Amino acid sequence: MKHERSGEHGALHDPEQSDLGDHSKAQHKSRLWMKLAVVLLSVLVAVGAAEVGLRLLTPQQLGFEYRNGKFVPPRLRPKDATCNSLGYHDVEHATLAQPDVRRVVLLGDSYVAAGTMQIPATPGQRLLHHLNAGSDRQYEVISIGQGGWDGRTELQAWQAHGAGFSPGVVVTLFLAFNDVENVSESLSQRAAEQRKILKSVRPGRTRAGADEMPFLIFRWSVLNRLISHRLAYFLRDRTPRGIPSTYFVYADPHSDEWERAWRTAERIILETKQAVTAAGARYVVVSATTPHGVWGPEEGLRRLKAVYPGMRESEWNLDKPDQRLARFCREHDIPFLALEPAFRIETIENGRRLHLPINGHWNEEGNDLAGRLIAEFLLKLEAGNATPAP
Repeated sequence: MKHERSGEHGALHDPEQSDLGDHSKAQHKSRLWMKLAVVLLSVLVAVGAAEVGLRLLTPQQLGFEYRNGKFVPPRLRPKDATCNSLGYHDVEHATLAQPDVRRVVLLGDSYVAAGTMQIPATPGQRLLHHLNAGSDRQYEVISIGQGGWDGRTELQAWQAHGAGFSPGVVVTLFLAFNDVENVSESLSQRAAEQRKILKSVRPGRTRAGADEMPFLIFRWSVLNRLISHRLAYFLRDRTPRGIPSTYFVYADPHSDEWERAWRTAERIILETKQAVTAAGARYVVVSATTPHGVWGPEEGLRRLKAVYPGMRESEWNLDKPDQRLARFCREHDIPFLALEPAFRIETIENGRRLHLPINGHWNEEGNDLAGRLIAEFLLKLEAGNATPAP
């Protein structure tokens, strides 16, 4: 048999072996492409299954809603649109009280309005329940509050509506977390500007347009939205610039601008006290709680730093607002009750969850606990046994 020499060194070339080699390479490539096709098909099936599965989840389970091209926090429950003739989320009240009924007006913002609750579960109605359960006399509680209100708005609402009910007691539910910031034009403006930039102005809340979200290519895809939503959290600003300005109410020490805001808020409290006492009623201040504050100053701050790493570069004191408010009320002879200590016991020691996730307001249990604590304080106050503000 003759053999042909091939190559520079005269290597033998067998056509049959060459054909076998080419065939083996073709088979190898074919198997490789088949494996790639199987992998690709598996990925497509997995992605399709994930897409179908995610479409079955609620916005609450996903952690966001996608509406009109924007990522917004999920609505935990629909708003109860029931209002009385004055426009407040409360029962109707006659102008004149029934004989031997002592009236209490509860002033505040969205904590008092509790718009996602049915009226019987609002703080005012829970306060009413516990007042009547703990006393032989009859009480009536009139809730006057709206979301976004500050001390000035509450004072105006007292003058416009509250005074006409001739209550015996008026309670301001003060939320230092935003009530101080809201009375300062400069701080409020800064917070409004931040909301346009920061994707997470509260823990668990991501609010941004689709164009701002990372790697959002297929907007119709729930899986792509979820990945983009999570990436937005991990890519958030971790510097002090990424701290929502509202949290600087806990800064220790705080700036001159915050000091001026505090003095404005305190002046409004005094003006409210003067207006209330001039109408013949007793004035009381109650400090509301926050989802981070109920975990205590150390654990609450640790949780905030996990969300806003920029907070690690400064000093903070979650108890500072209540401490200042208690001191101010003591100096001006205003009965004061801080709810956070009791809420901390229920949260840490008894494992109760008293705030709504994402929304941050009290849930039904939180409203009931607040109502009970305020009722106990008012009844002791009426009996002359209330403990002064610490």
